[in-house]
Amino acid sequence: PTVHARFDTNTALLSGDAMMVHCMEYLLNHYPDPIALALSRELAKTAVGVCQGQQLDMDFEKEKHVSISAYLKMIEDKTAILLGSALRMGAMVAGADLQDQNSLYQYGKQTGLAFQIQDDYLDAFGGTAFGKQAGGDILQHKKTFLYLKGWELCPPSKREQYYTLYHQPVSPGKEEQDKVNAVKEWWDEWGVLEITRKYLLELEESARASLFKTKLTETGIHQLLELGNALVWRKT
Repeated sequence: PTVHARFDTNTALLSGDAMMVHCMEYLLNHYPDPIALALSRELAKTAVGVCQGQQLDMDFEKEKHVSISAYLKMIEDKTAILLGSALRMGAMVAGADLQDQNSLYQYGKQTGLAFQIQDDYLDAFGGTAFGKQAGGDILQHKKTFLYLKGWELCPPSKREQYYTLYHQPVSPGKEEQDKVNAVKEWWDEWGVLEITRKYLLELEESARASLFKTKLTETGIHQLLELGNALVWRKT
């Protein structure tokens, strides 16, 4: 279980702050100064980016509509750069050149984007085995990739109805399930699932192309491809 579920929200926030400080402390104490400085800068830049992405996500809750491009920027900052930075920092420690560092960062970032979009998909269609309430994003009116793509594909005459359905509060139980089913039926009708799957494949292909630009060994490439596959195409 997550920290906030096991304990409480304040404990989770405090634990996160402490872990961040420990990360900086570890980098400064375990690597030579030039590498430690570069790693610390990368970690700090990424941490700020993640916070900015989270703020964007919170801002979106107050807006009636956001574009797909704005959503992608949000998940890039909130999620994707974290994986990209982890791979870049590993490359820095291993002594990789700048080209390989950047290629690995791009592999991580593209994989992270795909991970988050798959997360949106699994929330709606993954069931309770995914660890969340089925359709939880729909019930919380979150502006996910699926919702925004549905807005793009929705016939103009139905947009107001689509918006109202998605954002209307409902009572727990049957009303919740009816709402989730109605939204998913429209997504199916408009081809949202097929388009989402196609975009995931495009992101995966872009990530693979970045990885194959590196000078990693065949084993190293295979291991990272397995990691990406496990993250993106997970069922739960």
